[in-house]
Amino acid sequence: MTVTHRYRWACVLALPLLLLCAAARAADSGNASAGADDRGARIFAEHGCAGCHGTDGRGGMGKKLASSRRLTDADFVVAQILHGGGAMPAFRDQLDDGEIAAVATYVRTHFHNDYESVDAADVSRLRKSASAQVAAAPSLPKDTQEVGAAPASVKQPSGNGPSQRELLRAGPAEDSWLMYNKGYDGSRFSTLKEINARNADRLRPVCAMQLGESTSFQSSVVVYRRTAYVTTQHSTFALDARTCRMLWKHTHDVQGPEPFDTNRGVAIADGRVFRGTTDGHVIALDARTGDLLWNARPVDSAVGYFLSGAPVVWENTLVIGTAGADWGAPGRIIALDTRDGRERWSVSVIVPSSFGSAEAAKVGGGSSWTSFSIDPQRKLVYAPIGNPAPDFIVEERPGANIYTNSILALDLETGSVSHHYQQVPADPLDRDTAAAPVLLQLRHGIGGRPSSTQYVAVANKAGHLFLYDDTRRSSQPLYRVEVTPRVNADTAPTEEGVHVCPGINGGVEWYGPSFDPYEEILYVGSVDWCTVFKRGEAVYSPGQMFFGGTYALDPVEKAKGWIKAVDARSGRILWSYRSDAPVVASVTPTAGGVLFTGELTGDFAVLDAEDGETLYRFYTGGPIAGGISTYRIDGRQYVAVPSGNMSRTWTPDTAPAATVFIFSLP
Repeated sequence: MTVTHRYRWACVLALPLLLLCAAARAADSGNASAGADDRGARIFAEHGCAGCHGTDGRGGMGKKLASSRRLTDADFVVAQILHGGGAMPAFRDQLDDGEIAAVATYVRTHFHNDYESVDAADVSRLRKSASAQVAAAPSLPKDTQEVGAAPASVKQPSGNGPSQRELLRAGPAEDSWLMYNKGYDGSRFSTLKEINARNADRLRPVCAMQLGESTSFQSSVVVYRRTAYVTTQHSTFALDARTCRMLWKHTHDVQGPEPFDTNRGVAIADGRVFRGTTDGHVIALDARTGDLLWNARPVDSAVGYFLSGAPVVWENTLVIGTAGADWGAPGRIIALDTRDGRERWSVSVIVPSSFGSAEAAKVGGGSSWTSFSIDPQRKLVYAPIGNPAPDFIVEERPGANIYTNSILALDLETGSVSHHYQQVPADPLDRDTAAAPVLLQLRHGIGGRPSSTQYVAVANKAGHLFLYDDTRRSSQPLYRVEVTPRVNADTAPTEEGVHVCPGINGGVEWYGPSFDPYEEILYVGSVDWCTVFKRGEAVYSPGQMFFGGTYALDPVEKAKGWIKAVDARSGRILWSYRSDAPVVASVTPTAGGVLFTGELTGDFAVLDAEDGETLYRFYTGGPIAGGISTYRIDGRQYVAVPSGNMSRTWTPDTAPAATVFIFSLP
């Protein structure tokens, strides 16, 4: 069954993965004629400029180009394109002098700019000039805190909780939402049923709080003791979980380069709120006051690391993964002591022998950029690991590239590897296993297996849902189900370009499968959006993007989304819901027979879990790309919805405000 919905296209999310993505259309505006400099416009689109600076030049991940005085100096513009700097990649090895002149002219004569054109001779002169490289280098802050050192200052929290006992019971708890995916099993399932298929159409917004920021907003709402915690790029907020009243706000003082501007949420334990930062720090805040308790720096953001994922806590150990694979930063899973921020263990997710050489492994990638699941009985943490680097050239890293594109199980006490399940060996297309898996059991085991068998359900950016027998630890999945259309999906990039579906922003992103244990159904949201991948040169420079090629997204109007209901025992698709926009927000199932989800159209939607029909829809005014949580306070069920995720790539004409909505029945 397919349920199709067509609603207005509102604003959409910040880039799911990469700074260097191209919206395959070039903006033309104000001061330049519509047909001017087609060559520069094409290069601007195909080589990723639009992905950072916006299709209209208004900025986003990169600097604003529209009406920009920075573009007055032609030599500066050319030097920046040639030599890069900070997050800006260098294009000296990808583009010839004429191409660089064309794109420099394009940005200087478009986007309401009216500067002179640039000649290829100017580019040739600056290509040979060492001083041009110095001119192009941005003035980035230098982080003076020692990497890996214990925090200089440690304070104690003013309150307590949740305890380890409460964290163990987070899954069935109805008065809270304690983790990114609710409980350790990652299922996102709530036993609440006050809101159900019979009355969901009566839902109404109780309150809304604009957080005062226009930024990526992909956080999962964590709720404890009537307080809701959410994050943006730099800020952490505590709100009253019934009234939306702001209780406190903490803004991180950025101390180094920021490769990427996203954060997906917090962990909470023993009176402390924990989060990673865009400049490679982990901070602990007082859950009651928002005061800083300690600040650790486990990685160096100057080489591409950042910490965007929501950590998890087990006893006194906080576990977080590094992001930065697309900058060539080799991935790690890191454990810190929750009480003082000291490192307990740190494990590389790169096995050098599977990359062909030790040199290749040093820039091998393998990000873990969302969150984790935990098996309390076996004391294992299950980490999703992303793509190897360089992204598009497998010959640079011959082998299976273990443990990239995998679920990696680690001992919580020591960090030692227990086992892994690899979804895409030797990945040529950035097919991250991005989202945390679901750990589940079935009343009647598959193929005669006992009911005590534990399974691992995981979905990836290649558009597949997998189920593994985690008791037997078999590397072969029991099934693999397509959850979004696939075209040329296993074809490596060529110099001419290959059109691939799902594309680089496709498949299953930062919220993975959810699971209803009563009905034994998995629910998977996905992105149906294609990309043209082109192979290029692999030139590594610390702190710069390391793709080994370029890519161009299909026009955003073609980007769609799906929610699939899948029988967990057989892998059979029970129904499909089609959205006019990619589905990257969580899908939250409940015992009331409803699914809470959000769309990049800006709509908060409640679906009937039985058939996918829409029971309720509310337009929030901003794209929804975060985790929707539900909880009960004073006998009343609430639903918290983060709205207003900003992206200059997907919707260049809008700048939504990050806003938390809370819904309930009247």
